[in-house]
Amino acid sequence: MTILPAQSDTIYLVDVTNLQRAAFETQGKDGRTIKDILESATVTKVFFDVRNDSDALYTHYDIRLQGVEDVQLMENAGRDGAIWRKRFVSDLGRCIKNDTVLDGDSKHWEDVQENGKKLFAPERGGSYQVFNSRPLSADISSYCAHGLTFLPELRGKYWGKLNQEWKLRVGVETRARVASSQSKQYNPDGQDKALGPWK
Repeated sequence: MTILPAQSDTIYLVDVTNLQRAAFETQGKDGRTIKDILESATVTKVFFDVRNDSDALYTHYDIRLQGVEDVQLMENAGRDGAIWRKRFVSDLGRCIKNDTVLDGDSKHWEDVQENGKKLFAPERGGSYQVFNSRPLSADISSYCAHGLTFLPELRGKYWGKLNQEWKLRVGVETRARVASSQSKQYNPDGQDKALGPWK
């Protein structure tokens, strides 16, 4: 699990594979656990497409996410023009390429993504078992952390484009995504996940 606290530039990789429930249930200095924070309605957690993360947290660790903002929905809701332009959601890579300041270093971003996918994606000859190796390889660590560095910038840009009505709609749909991901019918690979939620 990858965490970037607000107003910080330090990314934490939490070894859930080895720590299991202790990763979520160990109390910090203030007495709170990561589970407490994830389930708090008053502590904001920012995700890019919360659905599979929520599914995994709920299925394996009985964590019921609350207080979530979904940057993928913000981007989709903020597109200009007719509603048909919101029919499909974008993936994180597209959002980073189109809507962040890469400082001319887009090749580095692409290299990090490509190197990671070659190691874990079965269709590219990789295996998901690389996430269970300890220590994690530098390429997998970079892959896990790199996309997260852009999330604050994307969240600020997309949220700033939305009027109050769309902010409310994004909130409603984010909560619907979390609820759907915790149902028995949820399919983490469903083709309908590519569709925007707006009618």
